[in-house]
Amino acid sequence: MRKVICVLVLAVMAVVSWPGISWSSSWYIIKDSGNEGIKYYKDKNGGYSPNNWGNTATSSTLSSLINGSSVLPDDNVYVQGGVYLLGQSITINKTIKLYGGFSGTEASSQDREISANPSVLNGQNANKIFYINGGSALIDGFTIKDGKPIKSGTADNGAGIYIESGNPEIINCTISGCNGGKGGGLYVQGGSTVIRNITITNNSAIYGGGIYILGGSLTATNCAITGNSSTQNGGGIYATGNGIMTATNSTIADNSATSKGGGIYSEARNIELISFTITCNTANDGGGIYMNSGSTAAISCTIISNTASNSGYEIYNRGTIDLSASIIFNSKAENSVYNRANASATLTACAIPEGLSLTSDIYLPMSWNPVSLNEISAGVTHTVYRPESSSELSLLRANESYYSLFPKTDQLGNTRTKYTLGAIDSLWDGSGKNDTPYIISTPKALNLLSSLVNAGRDYSGEYFCLSCDIAYTTENYAAIG
Repeated sequence: MRKVICVLVLAVMAVVSWPGISWSSSWYIIKDSGNEGIKYYKDKNGGYSPNNWGNTATSSTLSSLINGSSVLPDDNVYVQGGVYLLGQSITINKTIKLYGGFSGTEASSQDREISANPSVLNGQNANKIFYINGGSALIDGFTIKDGKPIKSGTADNGAGIYIESGNPEIINCTISGCNGGKGGGLYVQGGSTVIRNITITNNSAIYGGGIYILGGSLTATNCAITGNSSTQNGGGIYATGNGIMTATNSTIADNSATSKGGGIYSEARNIELISFTITCNTANDGGGIYMNSGSTAAISCTIISNTASNSGYEIYNRGTIDLSASIIFNSKAENSVYNRANASATLTACAIPEGLSLTSDIYLPMSWNPVSLNEISAGVTHTVYRPESSSELSLLRANESYYSLFPKTDQLGNTRTKYTLGAIDSLWDGSGKNDTPYIISTPKALNLLSSLVNAGRDYSGEYFCLSCDIAYTTENYAAIG
C-alpha cells in the first residue's frame, strides 16, 4: 500500500506546476559552418542566462531540431543573429516560443536589438519557411525570406508562413521575397492568428501577394504591407471564404494586382479596418479596395492616391461597405468610388471630394491640399489631409455626434485631436509630447490653434513648438481667449 501511495505522489508531482518551479527548457542556437548547420545548448532550468551562449556545442540543423521531439511544449528557443538556410520547412504543432535577434552578449532577453542582429530564416526559394498546424506558438524577431514551396511542379500556398490551425502570434518580424500560389507572405486557412509590428514586403503570388485569408481569423496591429504583387487579384491582401480580419494602425501601400484589388480584394465574411491607411496601390479595377462580396467596415481610415486603369481608383464595391470618420480622395473625383448596382455603401462623417456621386455628410473643399508626412509606418510616405482654415474646420464641427465614431488614438498611437478625419491626426506635425511637440510653422497653423482653443479644445499637458518667425500680417487672427 505504501508503494502505491508513493507512485501516486510522484505522478502528481510530474504533472502539477509548482509555484516558483519551471518545467520548460531553454534552447540557445548559433550559426555553425555549412549551409544549414547550427550549434545549440539546452538549459533544462528554463529562463534566460547569457552564460549559456558559450555552451552551444551540439550540432544539428534548425529545422530538424525544432521539428523533432527534443523541443517540447512551453520551451523557449533563443536564436542568435545570422543567416539560417533551411533545407526543409519548420513545422510547428505545439506551444513554443521562438525569439530571434540576439548577439549572444545580452544580459537579459529584453536587451536584444533585432535590427542590429537579424536572425534570417531563408527558404532558398525551395521551401516555405513555417508550417503551423496546432499549438499557440510565438514567433518573435525574425526575417523570413525567399520562401517558394513547390508542389506538383507549381508554386504552393503560403510561401513565408502557412497557418492551417492553431493560435500563433507573430511579432517584430519581416516577411519578404516569398513567392506562392496563394499568399506569398502569409496564408491563413484556420485558427486564430495575431500579427503585430510586422512588415510584409516584396512578396508575390497568383492571389494575395502579401496575405491570403481563407478561414479562421487574423488580427493585425501596427503592420506594413507594402510592395507586394499578384498576377490576378489582391496585391496586398486577398480575403475569401469564412475568413475574418481585423486590422488596426496599419498601412497597405505600393501593392499591385494585375486584375482586381491592388491593396485589398475581399469576398470574405467580415473585414474591419481601424485607423488604417490604403495608398498608392494599383490594379485594373479597385486600386485601393475591390469588394466582390461580403462586408467591410472602415473607421478613421485614409484611402487616397490609389490607381485603377479601369474603374474605382479608391474603391470598387459589389458588396457591403460601411465607412465612417474616413477620408477618400483622388484627383479623379468622379472615379474614386465605383458602386455597382445592388451594392451597399454607407458613409458617415466621411470626407470625400466634390463631384463624387455618393451621399456623404462632409465634402472636401477643393482648397484642401495634400501634405506629405514621412516615416508614418515602416518608412512609407503617406499623403494625408488637414483642415487649414476656420471655414474648413466648420465642416467637422457641424455635428458633435460624429466624434463618438473616432478611435481615441490615431494610426501613430497619438491622442486624436477632435476635429480630424482619417487614419492620422494631421492637424500639425509632431505628437504633442515633450520630446516631439506639435510644430507650428505657418500663419494658417497658428490661426488654426487659436480657432480650436476658442472652440473649447483643451490642450492641457500637450506641447507646441513655434519653429520659425511668422508674419502675422498675412492672416486675420482670432485672439486666443
